[in-house]
Amino acid sequence: MVPLPQQVAPHGYRRQAIAERFGRAAYTYDDNAAVQMIIAQHTQSPLVLEPRQRILDIGSATGRQTSQLATAVNEVVGVDISQAMVTAATQRYPQLTFVQGDAEALPFPSASFDCVYSSMALQWVASPARALSEINRVLRSGGCAHLAIMVAGSLHELVLARQLAGMAPSVNTLFSAETWRLALADLPLRILSQREKCYRDPHENMRSLLRSITKVGAGLSFTGEKSTPLGRRNLQALEQAFPKDPQGQLSVSYQVLHLILEK
Repeated sequence: MVPLPQQVAPHGYRRQAIAERFGRAAYTYDDNAAVQMIIAQHTQSPLVLEPRQRILDIGSATGRQTSQLATAVNEVVGVDISQAMVTAATQRYPQLTFVQGDAEALPFPSASFDCVYSSMALQWVASPARALSEINRVLRSGGCAHLAIMVAGSLHELVLARQLAGMAPSVNTLFSAETWRLALADLPLRILSQREKCYRDPHENMRSLLRSITKVGAGLSFTGEKSTPLGRRNLQALEQAFPKDPQGQLSVSYQVLHLILEK
């Protein structure tokens, strides 16, 4: 699961791999996205919405957060790289609009949204600069963006446990928070707020922990390598090597960069 890329795959392959993996998670996502929901709530809480605003939700997945945004404004559009996710979201919330599209090439006209919201999706892009440039492009003057992006340092407990158990690395490399900040340097987006927060996701056992990653579509390989499910012996070795929190649980961390931007 979650193989570590040794090289950057071509953007076309990377995009297809991400879409396929998240597509397979379309009907297991909500049952396994506990920490993602907490992060999304923290991302939404500073939002001050007006009824006439038009909002874009990048990485809308099953549409749960999109539907919450829609309670406060006239129009919310969800966009997701996976057509299966778009289909699932449309079935759950037929009154809302969901579109298949890439965060690095958004299928919308320039200056068409008052606000862009994205929680735990942009970490999968190939280029932070391209993704932020697209956010800037679709925002109207005076518009804002509320973003939560998983960054380097996430899942470090799993990385360490695999090393101690003598297993090959298996966690995707992620862009650092500094890389995302630097990508804003040449854009007319002002940083109103920036903070890094560590979210901890506790589990009773290793199967539950790994399921929380793979069943939300996060087990990605950008090099085309096939991952092999861990056998019982490897699962036991990994669980023994994994650090326990004070309650004796296996707690994995998600390092998240929260950004509030204004155009």
